[in-house]
Amino acid sequence: MKAVKKTILIHNMLLLLTENEYISVSRMASILGVSESTIRRSAEALAGAVEESGYGTLLKVPGKGLHLALKDRKKGLEELSRTFANHELKNLATDEQQLYRYLFFLLENDKEKLTLEQVSGEMYDSVPVVRKKLMVCGEWLSLFGLRLVVKRNYGIALEGDEGNIRLAIC
Repeated sequence: MKAVKKTILIHNMLLLLTENEYISVSRMASILGVSESTIRRSAEALAGAVEESGYGTLLKVPGKGLHLALKDRKKGLEELSRTFANHELKNLATDEQQLYRYLFFLLENDKEKLTLEQVSGEMYDSVPVVRKKLMVCGEWLSLFGLRLVVKRNYGIALEGDEGNIRLAIC
């Protein structure tokens, strides 16, 4: 079972690396819901598989993150996907869809303060999971000039311009 989980994790890392030019270990860890040390260990396994395939290398660029450098992008991705697609895979889009649900819920309720328990009940996640996902949502919202404030005994509030909120919804 452990080997299957590791294969799934490496496959999801590969998906993220193909979607992003560079991606930091911390960003990848927050998206995949694992620790940074787990990402670093799995990156070593992925780097070995990429080099073994002969299609390229996995580069670690200080200040930028991980980068998948492939000689022939199409053939390399096919070969690597085949290597890690032997198991029933957890679809990364499921996590993304869940984040979109969180974001929409937060943007929809921008006028009122929410509690972690309210969000937890609405999203059917535990409070610690809600906290972790709100951190990722906060990063995304910051791209639109919005700030997600989560304070104990205060609640969750979205701060920012109405125009930016509308832009984030689109």
